[in-house]
Amino acid sequence: IAAVLGVFHGWYFSLFLINSGYPAAPVLAGAAATECLIAGLFALGLWRLSRVIPITRAAQGMAGLLVVVGLGWFFVRLRNG
Repeated sequence: IAAVLGVFHGWYFSLFLINSGYPAAPVLAGAAATECLIAGLFALGLWRLSRVIPITRAAQGMAGLLVVVGLGWFFVRLRNG
C-alpha cells in the first residue's frame, strides 16, 4: 500500500513541477522539509498521547487524525482542481 501511494505522491510532484515551471530542487526540498515537520508533529502527538492512554489507543487516535487530515487535503485539492 505504501508503495502504491508513494507512486501517486511522486506523480503529483512530477506533474506539479512540469506544469508550474518551478525548479525541482527548492520544491522537493520544501516538500521533504514539510513532510518531516508533519511526521515529527505526529510523532510528538503520539508520544504525548501514549503517556496518558495505552499506546495502541494512542496509535489509533493518531491514525484517525491522519485520515481526517489526508481526506481534508484531498477534498481541498479536488475543489480547487
